[in-house]
Amino acid sequence: MFLIFDPDDVELHSKQDQLNRQKRALRLNVESIDFETRSGKINGYDVSLANCTCVDFSMNQKPCKHMYRLAHELGIFQLSGTVINDPNVKSFKDVKKERKDFKQVLLSLSFESQRILYEYIFNYRRFFPSEDSSSIAELEMYGL
Repeated sequence: MFLIFDPDDVELHSKQDQLNRQKRALRLNVESIDFETRSGKINGYDVSLANCTCVDFSMNQKPCKHMYRLAHELGIFQLSGTVINDPNVKSFKDVKKERKDFKQVLLSLSFESQRILYEYIFNYRRFFPSEDSSSIAELEMYGL
């Protein structure tokens, strides 16, 4: 089998576009790895060291982020940084849908409920300024 992914090709792997792919590979979710066939399913794509079903690979015929992640999981290529391998990490599409659904819930509240929620957010920030307020920031994003 002809391999596109050569872990010893330092020149290829050190190019900026390949370094960007390596960085993005850290955030992919590994669904399954077959160590015998050296293939797997990563973020919904069928990937091996010779091929990947993603658009990036089909267009460039260079190792894609999925191939980098597979090579890392197989122990033949070390990615720099912290690897996320959590199936609970949501895709951008999932987060966007959740935000839209959340906004609909907020808008369905009565004016009085929205006012109370706004006061809660305002006072929470006032009394706990150093607390993690990412959920509060999301509420404010919707104008509350």
